[in-house]
Amino acid sequence: MKYIITVLIFCASITVFACGKKKLNNFKVVKDCTGTYLRIAGKDYLVCNDAKLANFTSGSTVNATYKNITTCTEHENKVVCMMYHEHAGIIE
Repeated sequence: MKYIITVLIFCASITVFACGKKKLNNFKVVKDCTGTYLRIAGKDYLVCNDAKLANFTSGSTVNATYKNITTCTEHENKVVCMMYHEHAGIIE
């Protein structure tokens, strides 16, 4: 019985960690006055920790690991332009 519980906990842990982050190749970096975005499958995703992409110019291609998040405290109280940039979500 102890073995079965250990196996179930191990499988659950693997599932949680495997689903949390996604890795794909060749994301396009999109930058404008509203922020930094990664274009994934034709949709732009706002990058919360955009300091990691500071050395890349708009149009660059990068390999990245990301996870979807719902809020971004790094962008609170940050002044941006009045332009609207539609995005499919926020990633980190």
